[in-house]
Amino acid sequence: MKGADHLKLRVWAPNWGLPSIDPDCLTVLAYSKFTNAPLAVEEVVPKSTVTGCLPELLVEESVFSSPMNIISVFRREQYNADFKLDDIQQADTLAYSAMVENKLKPGLQSILWLNSANYINVTRKALVNSFGFVNRYWELPQIRNRIIADLHLRTGVAITDIEAHWKQEAKICITQLSKRLGNSEFFFGAAPTTFDAIVFGHLAVLLKAPLVSTELKNHLLACDNLCKFCGRISQRYFWEDGSYNMKDTQKKSDFDGAPDEENNTRSFKLAIAVAVAVNYIFLLNRLRRRSMVRG
Repeated sequence: MKGADHLKLRVWAPNWGLPSIDPDCLTVLAYSKFTNAPLAVEEVVPKSTVTGCLPELLVEESVFSSPMNIISVFRREQYNADFKLDDIQQADTLAYSAMVENKLKPGLQSILWLNSANYINVTRKALVNSFGFVNRYWELPQIRNRIIADLHLRTGVAITDIEAHWKQEAKICITQLSKRLGNSEFFFGAAPTTFDAIVFGHLAVLLKAPLVSTELKNHLLACDNLCKFCGRISQRYFWEDGSYNMKDTQKKSDFDGAPDEENNTRSFKLAIAVAVAVNYIFLLNRLRRRSMVRG
């Protein structure tokens, strides 16, 4: 098999004791751990990718995005976590994966990006250092607006009811996942599969994010088997390198140490002031040159 530089994975940055704070990126990272797929991991932002999306996998001259497309590449490379599943289990994997995609993922997005308190105090703090000084005020709000617009389009409810709608859908999904897992270690037998990676990717983010608004997180905490499931995967597959141990840690960001809105406003005003000053000096120099030419 080829070396680690053969598969290059680009992901959102780590935080909260996780190797990435994005559910899709964490899904792919977990799958790679399950199958021992050798990866060269790079932490970037979407603007730095070929596809404009994360996660993104580069294999020689080919580029792949979305977790399932990337996992399909892993399988072609002989890193297959599902080779022991029978036809019924494979069908169940597709059905339950669709439920996570259509219920849990939007619910998680709504509390991380739509909920103002969580976005300001949790999501933005975790991501802000991944962007440049000016881009953080432009790209992060753009990403948030796109996610909110997508959440709105996928429902028929008023925009003020979007978060409540998706939280309820996510609760239904979490309850169904808890029932399906039962007392088992993993969802389809003694070893983790693609679906375990998908569930871990979403639930671990919900568990570890230091949320301000915690209604959905509390629902998950009441499902003891799912919490143990996340801890089991973390301990077996992420503790071995000593990097990510699911402790309640959060990297400091440039927004820490001051009230968020006040700090945000002050930094934004400073950026504008610097831009105005630079333009003023540039214009003044041009006027001086013109005066010298005319003189």
